[in-house]
Amino acid sequence: MKTIKALLPWCHTNLLGYSVDSIIKAGYSPLVVVLGYEATRLKPHIPISATTVVNKDYLTGKSSSIIKGIKTLESLSLNLDSVLITSVDQPRSVELLSALREAMQNSTEGTLIASPISKGRIGHPTIFNSSLQKELLEISEESKGVRSIVSRHQDKRLLVSTNDPLALTNLNTLSDYQATLHSMNPEFIE
Repeated sequence: MKTIKALLPWCHTNLLGYSVDSIIKAGYSPLVVVLGYEATRLKPHIPISATTVVNKDYLTGKSSSIIKGIKTLESLSLNLDSVLITSVDQPRSVELLSALREAMQNSTEGTLIASPISKGRIGHPTIFNSSLQKELLEISEESKGVRSIVSRHQDKRLLVSTNDPLALTNLNTLSDYQATLHSMNPEFIE
């Protein structure tokens, strides 16, 4: 990206600020933010209400950050129904995050996973029933991370239909970021 991805401008703030704000406004609590690269530069952009943890092993892959986040949640000793896992390069609207949370809360007892679906494609983020926390602690890059859990429990996955234009957004490269900004409503990004 030639810069810190999390600090790229997005919707009157930056990707990190937008993501954290959307998650809070959508009613998710508690919020654990896992930082890695340039953690000291990112930490000031996180509200004090969030729990911040630094993953010093971030170079080993996303799985290590997810495990760090789950362990931090467990240390809070809360009785959680589910866990949302999202990434700063997949900005999502409050509306999408709210719809996903509500769908998971109102789902049948056997539902273990919920993900958005748009235009026939499954997007992110993914919500996992808290009964899957042990499995989340055992993920690795070699086993394809959370994809291995989703594959194992495919029959207990709820797909939440959405027309939200951000449902499939993934900003892996500078060209992804620029193309997404170009396609967005100008008022959204100013």
